[in-house]
Amino acid sequence: MATETRESVLAHALQLFSKRGYEGVGVQEIAASAGVTKPTLYYYFKSKQGLLCTLLNERLSPMLAALDDQDATDGIESGLHRCAETVFGYATADPEMYRLFLALIFAPPESPQFEEAAGHAKRQFLAMERHFQHALEEGVLQDAPALLAATFQGAIHNYITLFLLGHIQLDRHAAQDVVHRFIHGIRYSGK
Repeated sequence: MATETRESVLAHALQLFSKRGYEGVGVQEIAASAGVTKPTLYYYFKSKQGLLCTLLNERLSPMLAALDDQDATDGIESGLHRCAETVFGYATADPEMYRLFLALIFAPPESPQFEEAAGHAKRQFLAMERHFQHALEEGVLQDAPALLAATFQGAIHNYITLFLLGHIQLDRHAAQDVVHRFIHGIRYSGK
């Protein structure tokens, strides 16, 4: 029963945070939505920020672990494609969490919610940067790996935003497309 209560609070908090933002939801509303008392919520999570921290840690960990485990030695295009497929697969499976994650990483930098999300965004960035760093070491690239990784991460997040708005699907084709456009640029006829 305790596990069910804890999971219910997490699920209701995620639903509310993803719809109205972290700042737009109070502890009492989360507790009422989950059918628990505020003391019960505080028992499991200590605070609203503790609840957010738990959500981020538990829900983003599978994606980040999969990115961390990727081999960066089999070519930049192949590696970036695997990164895109991993992140797109996660965003498709848990769109509410990814919507919240994006909102948090664009929150004011001084805010506690930004601080909670920033470490996860950095871990995602570092996993992507490894592919560029390896390509630089192999002599395939001449640009700064950090700038390339930040740009690629931004492209991934833009595709996910389009998905969350209902404009595209995040499938294998989308993963191929984002990598192709990133590496080869746009198709320009010159007219």
